[in-house]
Amino acid sequence: MANPSDLRSFFRRERRKIPFAERQYQSRTATRRLLRSRLFTYARRLGIYWPMPDEISPLPLAKLAHRYGKSCYLPVIRPSGELGFSPYRPAQRLQKHRWGFRQPVGCRFIPFARLDVLVMPLLAFDCSGNRLGMGGGYYDRTLRNMRSGKPYRLGLAFDAQ
Repeated sequence: MANPSDLRSFFRRERRKIPFAERQYQSRTATRRLLRSRLFTYARRLGIYWPMPDEISPLPLAKLAHRYGKSCYLPVIRPSGELGFSPYRPAQRLQKHRWGFRQPVGCRFIPFARLDVLVMPLLAFDCSGNRLGMGGGYYDRTLRNMRSGKPYRLGLAFDAQ
């Protein structure tokens, strides 16, 4: 079995090979699938992420979620190294984090367990649904402290991942 660092390098290269138009198409396709799901129908609070340039984007989902009266939250890295989730609305002012993603300004957090669904980025996943992230461990640390099955966790990835 390859070590996680080698796997991350491999899947980053594979993800970068996906043409921009294909990334956009797959982001829209993922949004359409989620909109038709029970998961989306019953969720009131969705945790999403601000995509890095080569990641599949949940932003079309956030835009439609707001139209349906749902609340979206973006992760904010807390001093403890865990993720906090702060309200997000399309066209909201965001600040760039040192890792390159954007996060809300003047963060007001909700408890993690109040999210109904958490949409996460990933580099790859295995047959058991185990997630391989970018290596910072932020989602891992946050999820490790989950006490219940809530929120439902959903990783977004391109077919190549």
